[in-house]
Amino acid sequence: MDDLARMRRIWLLTLFSYGAATHLLFILWEFHPLPGTTLVNNLLRNLGTAVIGGGCVVLLFRPLLRQQSALAGDEPYLSIIKGGLFGILASLLALETILSIFALVVTIYSFYKVGGGAQSTISEFLPMLGLMWLSIHTYMFFLFPRIVPFGVVYGTVAGFVISKRRTKAFPVHV
Repeated sequence: MDDLARMRRIWLLTLFSYGAATHLLFILWEFHPLPGTTLVNNLLRNLGTAVIGGGCVVLLFRPLLRQQSALAGDEPYLSIIKGGLFGILASLLALETILSIFALVVTIYSFYKVGGGAQSTISEFLPMLGLMWLSIHTYMFFLFPRIVPFGVVYGTVAGFVISKRRTKAFPVHV
């Protein structure tokens, strides 16, 4: 493996780890003061949040890393601003993905537990999925405005680090 491929993997793994840790910390921080929250103590939910959050950060910060690696990227202050915007988008995308997966899991559980199982049709499943999606988003709506400043902060930090590393040798095709 050449140095460029190794550097590319290191940067992508670093972005993934950073996104996974920040999103997991956000969810734990937001739900910690609530009494009796078994959702926070669920290992599968914690791992899912980390994987989805890290994947969204890698997905959205990869173009910024690619621009800076070609040394044709923006000025450092523009990279920091783009990092803040990408942080907001990555956080909103991760939160929306997590809530949609929750709605799907609850719908499948309810559909087969209460419904007729294999005898029920897809025409009954889709309205139930829409209702669960709307219900979960109604109860978790308070997270959407709270995640914006969080996304700005961690996105700005990531944009700053990426812009500072611009002068170093970046892999060209990240």
